[in-house]
Amino acid sequence: MTLENVVELHVHAAPDIRKRSVDDWGIVESANREKMRAVVLKSHFFPTMCRAEDMQKISEKTLIFGGIAMNRTVGGLNPYAAEKAVDMGAKIIWLPTHDAQNHCEKMGKAGGISVMNGKRPADGLKNIVQLAAERNAVLGTGHLSPYEIRHTADLAVKYGVKKLVVNHPELHIVSLSIEEQKQLAEAGAYFERVYAQPVTPGNYKLNLEENYRAVMEVGYETTIISTDGGQLENPFWTEALLQYLNFMEAKGLDQKRIEQMAVKNPAKMLGLPVN
Repeated sequence: MTLENVVELHVHAAPDIRKRSVDDWGIVESANREKMRAVVLKSHFFPTMCRAEDMQKISEKTLIFGGIAMNRTVGGLNPYAAEKAVDMGAKIIWLPTHDAQNHCEKMGKAGGISVMNGKRPADGLKNIVQLAAERNAVLGTGHLSPYEIRHTADLAVKYGVKKLVVNHPELHIVSLSIEEQKQLAEAGAYFERVYAQPVTPGNYKLNLEENYRAVMEVGYETTIISTDGGQLENPFWTEALLQYLNFMEAKGLDQKRIEQMAVKNPAKMLGLPVN
């Protein structure tokens, strides 16, 4: 198993608020060494499309992309920031992550951004969903609650979003049940299933067994394999990705299904040709 032509939609790099195991240049170097097709740089706090454009200048093979997370540092659910980010090349709009109300509550903190005002969408959400539909951008659900994700999916269907991605549904902060995932799949959602998740400060647990069960029950057709890598505590992101693919192969998944999850589905999200 190799990483040739694999597409990674979710990797964190320095510069960042926390220390990372790799910087942007290291992402490009390692992705090119592995002959990967594309990588998306992720930051919770600042848009990454400009960093990606700079890195593209030195990338020999791999395409480098960025996005914007709708956290407090960009004004929360700020459709103007989202629009300008897409104008500048952002491929993914992540709804609130670390500043999501759901994230804050799960971490024992007050406040945070909710995309719902009771049963009604919060100000800005409709505009962001419409933008994703009109510009064919990926709309990621970030660290929203299952309730918020369900309502966001309903809006995505209403406005014609083609690329709704539920980020790490297995993450304890998100914690979507298999039944909820099946319902979202029927609404056209994809699921970005990541390598590991934090359980206590500085400690991570592998999600691979859980991800495999979800693939078997929800389907490989809607699964995107990502690492959410870049932490000091986890293996280097390309090592984690290769371990992930080898795990799925050892579980008996054939090359066709692995390619769908690691190559074709994420490439489709980025608007890249898929054979």
